[in-house]
Amino acid sequence: MMPMLPEKLRLHLWLPERRCADMGRIFQKQDKWWIDYRVNGKRHRKKIGTKAEAEAALSEMESRIARAGLGAIDNRYSLDELIVEVMRRKKLELESSTIKSYGDLVANLQKGGFRRRRIDTIRLEDAEVYCEKRLAEDGVSTRRVNMEIGLLKHILKLGVERGRIATNPLAAWRDLKGEPTKVRRAMTPQQVQRFLDASMPREYPLWLCYVTTAMRREEVVDLQWENVDLEAAELRLEVKDTKNDDVKVIPLHPTLLVELRKLNLAAKPKQGNVFLNRQGRPYKNNLIRSFRRTLRRAGFKGEELKHFDIQSLRVTGATQLMREGVHPKVVQRITGHKNIKVLLDIYTKVNNDDCRKAISKLPYGKASGTGVGTKPKKLSQGVAG
Repeated sequence: MMPMLPEKLRLHLWLPERRCADMGRIFQKQDKWWIDYRVNGKRHRKKIGTKAEAEAALSEMESRIARAGLGAIDNRYSLDELIVEVMRRKKLELESSTIKSYGDLVANLQKGGFRRRRIDTIRLEDAEVYCEKRLAEDGVSTRRVNMEIGLLKHILKLGVERGRIATNPLAAWRDLKGEPTKVRRAMTPQQVQRFLDASMPREYPLWLCYVTTAMRREEVVDLQWENVDLEAAELRLEVKDTKNDDVKVIPLHPTLLVELRKLNLAAKPKQGNVFLNRQGRPYKNNLIRSFRRTLRRAGFKGEELKHFDIQSLRVTGATQLMREGVHPKVVQRITGHKNIKVLLDIYTKVNNDDCRKAISKLPYGKASGTGVGTKPKKLSQGVAG
């Protein structure tokens, strides 16, 4: 415990980002003790527990603020508080789906031993023990564990940048080496036709929708008749229907329009999900099984089977649009990617044939009328050399 500072100094200690602390107090509410203090004029209250724990917590808070004010920031900071602070900031920067994924990762970290920890107690060995326990669980991959520890490392890094802690105890952490990253490929037009020809009649419109709209899996599965405008020949997904919280309008391919009109005539009632399985229910995980069965019926095997999953249909749609010369910004609007870098780096695939076609379009090396080894014609008199 550091020596008690003069009251005047304790009232005006400045933290990074111009945060100052006033004197605090403890109080009892029902059967719990709380601490009550102000930082930069903003009041903070935290439920602690017993009176002794509240006194210790308030003393620690004042001591931490004092050390920061004197330029002596350390790692005596609650990991839970730092996570809450970082997640609050991330909600302003990231999409709701990403925040949900972060929340799942944080829940696993806290369940695995990183709850109610002070950052100065965290060591690299803690991360190693966490990884060993997680990998021993069924269905947990190396990639998943790397994502969890990677997020924790990122949160600690932000804690250093924001002046909450002095050092990142996981700065030296490196991802575990695991199974190689799966290389997802786009189908060729011939492969797409093989796949569609092998489709069951009730699934044909669904797969056709996938490859001609490049929609996300959940968008296809949850597509409602209210989203389909057969007169305007387009799909309209509202904010609640898309990942990026944007309205998305996708024109319908002529062949898909014909198939949807057939489905609409047979639909009773003409509302609810567009695509239903043989039990008349919306597709869920059984969609992946249907996709694998269709691949096998189409004769896909070996390397073809290894590199194609259901997401390949969306990748195929985006890639084929680019190969047909569609501008990347138009493709981005169809696929619904907010960041065009994701579209170009992940969802658009390039092969050797694409490179050959590109090179062949260069306007160089055309016959000039002089054969190899022939002498160039002399310039006529009067023409400057």
